[in-house]
Amino acid sequence: MTGRPPVRTCLGCRRARPQAELLRIVRTPDGRVEPDPERRGRGRGAYLCRREACLSECVRRGRWPQAFRVPAVATPEAIARLRGLLSQGQEPPEMVERGS
Repeated sequence: MTGRPPVRTCLGCRRARPQAELLRIVRTPDGRVEPDPERRGRGRGAYLCRREACLSECVRRGRWPQAFRVPAVATPEAIARLRGLLSQGQEPPEMVERGS
């Protein structure tokens, strides 16, 4: 059975996109926001386009608590890690070719 890929909404621009095009973000048990580029983190995830403008909009509007439905804080270090992943242009894990 073939179907459409999962679709998620970006926290920054609020556009729905295929999940593989977005960067997953998770909330740690202590309430910090962290990037989850491997998509292996437990719990509720939120998604962000791989564009600096979307990250800036998300930070400016403080969308973290809304996304996780509980208090959440993006530390400057976490935002720097997110920016690093965006600037690297890192491909989502599903799109990376595996060696044979």
